Amino acid sequence: MVDARWIHSGIGSYVTGILRGSAGQPRDFDLTALVRPRDLESLKPLVDRVTLLDLPIYGIREQFQVPWSSRGADLLHVPHYNAPVAWPKKLVATIHDLTHLLLPRRRLDGVLYARPIMTASARWSDHVITGSQHTKQEIVRTFKITEGKVTVIYHGVGEQFVPQDEVSAMSKVTDELKIAEPYILFVGNFRPHKNVKTLMCAYERLRRSGLTSPLLTIGGTQSELQSVLRREELIDGVVCIPRVGADLLPSVYAAARLLVVPSLIEGFGLPVAEGMACGTPVACSRAASLPEVGGEAAEYFDPLDAVEMCAVIERCFSDLKRRDRMRKSGLLQAAKFSWRESARMHLDVYRAVLNN
Repeated sequence: MVDARWIHSGIGSYVTGILRGSAGQPRDFDLTALVRPRDLESLKPLVDRVTLLDLPIYGIREQFQVPWSSRGADLLHVPHYNAPVAWPKKLVATIHDLTHLLLPRRRLDGVLYARPIMTASARWSDHVITGSQHTKQEIVRTFKITEGKVTVIYHGVGEQFVPQDEVSAMSKVTDELKIAEPYILFVGNFRPHKNVKTLMCAYERLRRSGLTSPLLTIGGTQSELQSVLRREELIDGVVCIPRVGADLLPSVYAAARLLVVPSLIEGFGLPVAEGMACGTPVACSRAASLPEVGGEAAEYFDPLDAVEMCAVIERCFSDLKRRDRMRKSGLLQAAKFSWRESARMHLDVYRAVLNN
Protein backbone atom coordinates (compact mmCIF):
# COMPACT_ATOMS: atom_id res chain seq x y z
CA MET A 1 0.00 0.00 0.00
CA VAL A 2 1.37 3.41 -1.03
CA ASP A 3 0.00 6.41 0.84
CA ALA A 4 -0.89 8.58 -2.16
CA ARG A 5 -2.76 11.42 -0.44
CA TRP A 6 0.04 13.81 -1.50
CA ILE A 7 -0.74 14.45 -5.15
CA HIS A 8 -1.16 18.22 -4.91
CA SER A 9 2.28 19.01 -3.52
CA GLY A 10 5.96 18.64 -4.33
CA ILE A 11 5.86 15.17 -2.81
CA GLY A 12 2.93 14.49 -5.13
CA SER A 13 5.34 14.61 -8.08
CA TYR A 14 7.39 11.92 -6.35
CA VAL A 15 4.37 9.70 -5.60
CA THR A 16 2.92 10.08 -9.09
CA GLY A 17 6.33 9.43 -10.61
CA ILE A 18 6.86 6.11 -8.87
CA LEU A 19 3.28 4.97 -9.54
CA ARG A 20 3.48 5.85 -13.24
CA GLY A 21 6.95 4.38 -13.50
CA SER A 22 5.74 1.09 -11.99
CA ALA A 23 3.25 0.50 -14.79
CA GLY A 24 4.10 -2.64 -16.73
CA GLN A 25 7.04 -3.57 -14.53
CA PRO A 26 7.16 -7.20 -13.33
CA ARG A 27 6.17 -7.78 -9.71
CA ASP A 28 4.88 -10.67 -7.64
CA PHE A 29 2.58 -8.56 -5.47
CA ASP A 30 -0.34 -6.16 -5.99
CA LEU A 31 0.36 -2.44 -5.91
CA THR A 32 -2.39 -0.58 -4.07
CA ALA A 33 -2.79 3.08 -3.13
CA LEU A 34 -4.46 5.08 -0.40
CA VAL A 35 -6.07 8.06 -2.15
CA ARG A 36 -8.35 10.98 -1.49
CA PRO A 37 -11.65 10.95 -3.45
CA ARG A 38 -10.66 14.00 -5.51
CA ASP A 39 -7.67 12.06 -6.92
CA LEU A 40 -9.44 8.77 -7.60
CA GLU A 41 -9.79 9.12 -11.36
CA SER A 42 -6.17 10.15 -11.95
CA LEU A 43 -4.60 7.47 -9.73
CA LYS A 44 -6.89 4.48 -10.23
CA PRO A 45 -5.37 3.51 -13.63
CA LEU A 46 -1.85 3.42 -12.12
CA VAL A 47 -2.39 0.73 -9.48
CA ASP A 48 -4.14 -2.59 -8.99
CA ARG A 49 -6.52 -1.31 -6.33
CA VAL A 50 -7.30 1.89 -4.43
CA THR A 51 -8.63 2.59 -0.95
CA LEU A 52 -10.31 5.92 -0.31
CA LEU A 53 -9.36 8.04 2.68
CA ASP A 54 -10.48 11.67 2.70
CA LEU A 55 -7.95 12.86 5.24
CA PRO A 56 -5.38 15.67 4.93
CA ILE A 57 -1.70 15.08 5.56
CA TYR A 58 -0.10 15.65 8.96
CA GLY A 59 -1.92 15.61 12.26
CA ILE A 60 -2.85 13.08 14.90
CA ARG A 61 -5.85 11.60 13.06
CA GLU A 62 -3.73 10.04 10.33
CA GLN A 63 -1.73 8.16 12.95
CA PHE A 64 -4.84 6.05 13.52
CA GLN A 65 -6.87 6.29 10.32
CA VAL A 66 -4.06 5.42 7.90
CA PRO A 67 -3.32 2.10 9.65
CA TRP A 68 -7.02 1.26 9.79
CA SER A 69 -7.61 2.06 6.12
CA SER A 70 -4.47 0.10 5.12
CA ARG A 71 -5.18 -2.92 7.31
CA GLY A 72 -5.49 -5.33 4.37
CA ALA A 73 -1.96 -4.59 3.14
CA ASP A 74 1.19 -6.45 4.13
CA LEU A 75 3.43 -3.41 3.59
CA LEU A 76 2.80 0.33 3.87
CA HIS A 77 4.98 2.88 2.07
CA VAL A 78 4.66 6.38 3.49
CA PRO A 79 6.23 8.90 1.07
CA HIS A 80 7.22 11.32 3.82
CA TYR A 81 8.35 11.19 7.43
CA ASN A 82 4.82 11.07 8.93
CA ALA A 83 4.61 7.27 9.17
CA PRO A 84 1.93 5.96 11.56
CA VAL A 85 3.72 4.61 14.60
CA ALA A 86 0.81 2.24 15.31
CA TRP A 87 1.26 0.37 12.00
CA PRO A 88 1.95 -3.28 12.98
CA LYS A 89 3.21 -4.70 9.67
CA LYS A 90 6.05 -3.99 7.23
CA LEU A 91 6.81 -0.29 6.88
CA VAL A 92 8.84 1.69 4.34
CA ALA A 93 9.26 5.43 4.89
CA THR A 94 10.68 8.02 2.52
CA ILE A 95 12.51 10.84 4.28
CA HIS A 96 13.25 13.45 1.65
CA ASP A 97 15.25 15.82 3.86
CA LEU A 98 15.51 17.12 7.41
CA THR A 99 14.03 20.56 6.71
CA HIS A 100 11.20 20.09 9.22
CA LEU A 101 13.80 19.57 11.94
CA LEU A 102 16.31 22.20 10.88
CA LEU A 103 13.90 24.93 9.76
CA PRO A 104 10.38 24.18 11.07
CA ARG A 105 7.62 26.63 10.14
CA ARG A 106 7.08 27.15 13.88
CA ARG A 107 9.33 25.97 16.67
CA LEU A 108 6.61 23.91 18.34
CA ASP A 109 5.97 22.08 15.05
CA GLY A 110 9.53 20.82 15.09
CA VAL A 111 9.63 19.94 18.77
CA LEU A 112 6.16 18.46 19.24
CA TYR A 113 5.49 16.82 15.87
CA ALA A 114 8.31 16.66 13.34
CA ARG A 115 11.13 15.45 15.59
CA PRO A 116 9.30 12.62 17.39
CA ILE A 117 7.45 11.41 14.28
CA MET A 118 10.50 11.59 12.01
CA THR A 119 12.63 9.84 14.61
CA ALA A 120 10.02 7.09 14.97
CA SER A 121 9.78 6.72 11.18
CA ALA A 122 13.53 6.37 10.80
CA ARG A 123 14.03 3.96 13.68
CA TRP A 124 10.86 1.84 13.57
CA SER A 125 10.43 1.44 9.83
CA ASP A 126 11.80 -1.68 8.16
CA HIS A 127 13.52 0.46 5.55
CA VAL A 128 14.08 4.11 4.69
CA ILE A 129 14.25 5.56 1.17
CA THR A 130 15.79 8.94 0.44
CA GLY A 131 16.69 10.92 -2.67
CA SER A 132 20.41 11.60 -2.30
CA GLN A 133 23.62 10.40 -0.72
CA HIS A 134 23.84 13.68 1.15
CA THR A 135 20.48 13.16 2.86
CA LYS A 136 21.27 9.51 3.57
CA GLN A 137 24.31 10.54 5.59
CA GLU A 138 22.25 13.14 7.45
CA ILE A 139 19.60 10.52 8.29
CA VAL A 140 22.15 7.97 9.48
CA ARG A 141 23.94 10.54 11.62
CA THR A 142 20.82 12.21 13.07
CA PHE A 143 18.79 9.11 13.92
CA LYS A 144 21.66 6.75 14.70
CA ILE A 145 20.59 4.02 12.28
CA THR A 146 22.74 1.80 10.08
CA GLU A 147 23.62 2.77 6.53
CA GLY A 148 22.23 -0.54 5.29
CA LYS A 149 18.75 0.48 6.41
CA VAL A 150 18.70 3.45 4.01
CA THR A 151 18.52 3.20 0.21
CA VAL A 152 19.21 6.16 -2.05
CA ILE A 153 16.84 6.31 -5.01
CA TYR A 154 17.10 9.35 -7.21
CA HIS A 155 13.94 10.98 -8.48
CA GLY A 156 13.03 10.87 -12.14
CA VAL A 157 12.11 13.50 -14.69
CA GLY A 158 8.63 13.51 -16.19
CA GLU A 159 8.30 12.73 -19.88
CA GLN A 160 6.86 16.21 -20.50
CA PHE A 161 10.18 17.86 -19.66
CA VAL A 162 11.96 17.85 -23.03
CA PRO A 163 13.75 20.48 -25.11
CA GLN A 164 11.53 22.84 -27.06
CA ASP A 165 12.08 25.39 -29.76
CA GLU A 166 13.05 28.46 -27.76
CA VAL A 167 11.00 30.86 -29.90
CA SER A 168 7.85 28.71 -29.63
CA ALA A 169 8.34 28.26 -25.88
CA MET A 170 8.84 32.00 -25.42
CA SER A 171 5.72 32.72 -27.44
CA LYS A 172 3.68 30.45 -25.17
CA VAL A 173 5.10 32.06 -22.04
CA THR A 174 4.35 35.51 -23.45
CA ASP A 175 0.75 34.55 -24.20
CA GLU A 176 0.17 32.99 -20.78
CA LEU A 177 2.33 35.09 -18.44
CA LYS A 178 2.85 38.32 -20.41
CA ILE A 179 6.64 38.10 -20.27
CA ALA A 180 8.20 39.01 -23.60
CA GLU A 181 11.94 39.16 -22.92
CA PRO A 182 14.65 36.73 -21.80
CA TYR A 183 14.31 35.98 -18.11
CA ILE A 184 15.99 34.32 -15.15
CA LEU A 185 13.85 31.61 -13.57
CA PHE A 186 13.32 30.41 -10.00
CA VAL A 187 10.93 27.51 -9.29
CA GLY A 188 9.96 26.80 -5.69
CA ASN A 189 8.23 28.16 -2.61
CA PHE A 190 9.57 30.99 -0.45
CA ARG A 191 10.32 29.00 2.71
CA PRO A 192 13.61 29.88 4.42
CA HIS A 193 15.55 26.87 3.11
CA LYS A 194 14.89 27.98 -0.48
CA ASN A 195 17.14 30.97 0.25
CA VAL A 196 15.07 33.42 -1.78
CA LYS A 197 16.26 36.41 0.24
CA THR A 198 19.87 35.91 -0.88
CA LEU A 199 18.68 35.39 -4.45
CA MET A 200 16.89 38.76 -4.27
CA CYS A 201 20.06 40.41 -2.97
CA ALA A 202 21.99 38.95 -5.90
CA TYR A 203 19.29 40.06 -8.36
CA GLU A 204 19.33 43.61 -6.96
CA ARG A 205 23.08 43.71 -7.63
CA LEU A 206 22.41 42.53 -11.20
CA ARG A 207 19.88 45.33 -11.68
CA ARG A 208 22.35 47.91 -10.38
CA SER A 209 24.97 46.59 -12.81
CA GLY A 210 22.62 47.24 -15.72
CA LEU A 211 20.82 43.92 -16.30
CA THR A 212 17.17 44.64 -17.10
CA SER A 213 15.92 41.09 -17.74
CA PRO A 214 13.17 40.00 -15.34
CA LEU A 215 13.43 37.38 -12.62
CA LEU A 216 10.40 35.09 -12.88
CA THR A 217 9.50 33.15 -9.74
CA ILE A 218 7.07 30.24 -9.91
CA GLY A 219 5.63 28.98 -6.63
CA GLY A 220 5.18 31.98 -4.35
CA THR A 221 3.03 35.10 -4.07
CA GLN A 222 4.00 38.76 -3.95
CA SER A 223 2.85 39.01 -0.34
CA GLU A 224 5.02 36.01 0.59
CA LEU A 225 8.00 37.63 -1.10
CA GLN A 226 7.35 40.88 0.74
CA SER A 227 7.36 38.90 3.98
CA VAL A 228 10.69 37.34 3.05
CA LEU A 229 12.17 40.73 2.20
CA ARG A 230 10.52 42.36 5.24
CA ARG A 231 9.51 45.45 3.32
CA GLU A 232 6.52 46.65 1.34
CA GLU A 233 8.19 47.34 -1.97
CA LEU A 234 9.07 44.51 -4.34
CA ILE A 235 12.33 44.57 -6.27
CA ASP A 236 11.98 46.01 -9.75
CA GLY A 237 11.94 43.28 -12.38
CA VAL A 238 10.69 40.45 -10.15
CA VAL A 239 7.55 38.74 -11.43
CA CYS A 240 5.81 36.39 -8.96
CA ILE A 241 3.52 33.70 -10.36
CA PRO A 242 2.06 31.49 -7.60
CA ARG A 243 1.40 28.53 -9.87
CA VAL A 244 1.42 27.47 -13.51
CA GLY A 245 -0.31 24.48 -15.04
CA ALA A 246 1.55 21.24 -15.67
CA ASP A 247 1.24 21.80 -19.42
CA LEU A 248 2.89 25.23 -19.24
CA LEU A 249 5.77 24.49 -16.85
CA PRO A 250 8.00 22.73 -19.45
CA SER A 251 7.70 25.80 -21.69
CA VAL A 252 8.52 28.09 -18.77
CA TYR A 253 11.72 26.12 -18.24
CA ALA A 254 12.56 25.92 -21.95
CA ALA A 255 12.10 29.65 -22.54
CA ALA A 256 14.24 30.71 -19.58
CA ARG A 257 17.71 32.04 -20.27
CA LEU A 258 18.89 30.56 -16.96
CA LEU A 259 17.40 28.59 -14.04
CA VAL A 260 18.72 29.55 -10.59
CA VAL A 261 18.40 27.18 -7.61
CA PRO A 262 19.83 28.89 -4.48
CA SER A 263 18.60 26.42 -1.82
CA LEU A 264 20.32 25.77 1.48
CA ILE A 265 18.61 22.38 1.92
CA GLU A 266 17.28 20.04 -0.78
CA GLY A 267 16.58 16.34 -0.53
CA PHE A 268 16.99 16.02 -4.29
CA GLY A 269 16.35 19.27 -6.15
CA LEU A 270 13.87 18.27 -8.86
CA PRO A 271 13.85 21.67 -10.65
CA VAL A 272 17.55 21.17 -11.45
CA ALA A 273 16.83 17.92 -13.30
CA GLU A 274 13.63 19.23 -14.90
CA GLY A 275 15.31 22.40 -16.12
CA MET A 276 18.25 20.52 -17.59
CA ALA A 277 15.88 18.08 -19.31
CA CYS A 278 14.27 21.07 -21.02
CA GLY A 279 17.64 22.32 -22.21
CA THR A 280 17.89 25.17 -19.70
CA PRO A 281 21.30 26.08 -18.24
CA VAL A 282 21.30 25.80 -14.44
CA ALA A 283 23.18 27.83 -11.84
CA CYS A 284 22.72 26.44 -8.35
CA SER A 285 23.87 26.31 -4.79
CA ARG A 286 26.93 24.33 -3.83
CA ALA A 287 24.96 22.83 -0.93
CA ALA A 288 23.19 19.67 0.21
CA SER A 289 22.21 17.30 -2.61
CA LEU A 290 22.34 19.80 -5.46
CA PRO A 291 25.85 18.91 -6.73
CA GLU A 292 24.71 15.27 -6.97
CA VAL A 293 21.86 16.28 -9.27
CA GLY A 294 23.62 18.99 -11.26
CA GLY A 295 26.87 17.07 -11.69
CA GLU A 296 29.37 18.80 -13.95
CA ALA A 297 26.60 20.38 -16.02
CA ALA A 298 25.64 23.14 -13.57
CA GLU A 299 27.53 26.24 -12.47
CA TYR A 300 27.77 26.57 -8.67
CA PHE A 301 27.90 29.32 -6.06
CA ASP A 302 28.02 29.67 -2.29
CA PRO A 303 24.33 30.06 -1.32
CA LEU A 304 25.15 32.57 1.44
CA ASP A 305 27.32 34.79 -0.76
CA ALA A 306 25.13 37.16 -2.78
CA VAL A 307 28.17 38.63 -4.53
CA GLU A 308 29.31 35.23 -5.84
CA MET A 309 25.75 34.28 -6.73
CA CYS A 310 25.38 37.51 -8.70
CA ALA A 311 28.67 36.89 -10.54
CA VAL A 312 27.74 33.32 -11.52
CA ILE A 313 24.29 34.37 -12.72
CA GLU A 314 25.71 37.25 -14.75
CA ARG A 315 28.40 35.03 -16.30
CA CYS A 316 25.93 32.31 -17.30
CA PHE A 317 23.29 34.77 -18.48
CA SER A 318 25.56 36.79 -20.75
CA ASP A 319 27.94 34.14 -22.14
CA LEU A 320 26.31 32.46 -25.14
CA LYS A 321 29.04 29.83 -25.60
CA ARG A 322 28.90 28.93 -21.91
CA ARG A 323 25.11 28.54 -22.03
CA ASP A 324 25.33 26.35 -25.11
CA ARG A 325 27.87 24.12 -23.40
CA MET A 326 25.75 23.97 -20.24
CA ARG A 327 22.67 23.13 -22.28
CA LYS A 328 24.34 20.16 -23.96
CA SER A 329 25.89 18.77 -20.78
CA GLY A 330 22.64 19.38 -18.91
CA LEU A 331 20.66 17.22 -21.32
CA LEU A 332 23.13 14.38 -20.75
CA GLN A 333 22.95 14.83 -16.98
CA ALA A 334 19.13 14.90 -16.90
CA ALA A 335 18.98 11.65 -18.88
CA LYS A 336 20.35 9.88 -15.79
CA PHE A 337 17.10 10.49 -13.89
CA SER A 338 14.25 8.20 -14.92
CA TRP A 339 10.99 7.57 -13.07
CA ARG A 340 10.90 4.09 -14.54
CA GLU A 341 14.28 3.26 -13.01
CA SER A 342 13.30 4.97 -9.77
CA ALA A 343 10.09 2.92 -9.65
CA ARG A 344 12.00 -0.30 -10.34
CA MET A 345 14.24 0.38 -7.38
CA HIS A 346 11.23 1.13 -5.16
CA LEU A 347 9.65 -2.18 -6.17
CA ASP A 348 12.92 -3.93 -5.31
CA VAL A 349 12.84 -2.37 -1.83
CA TYR A 350 9.21 -3.47 -1.31
CA ARG A 351 10.12 -6.99 -2.42
CA ALA A 352 13.14 -7.19 -0.15
CA VAL A 353 11.21 -5.95 2.86
CA LEU A 354 8.31 -8.33 2.22
CA ASN A 355 10.66 -11.27 1.90
CA ASN A 356 12.79 -10.44 4.92
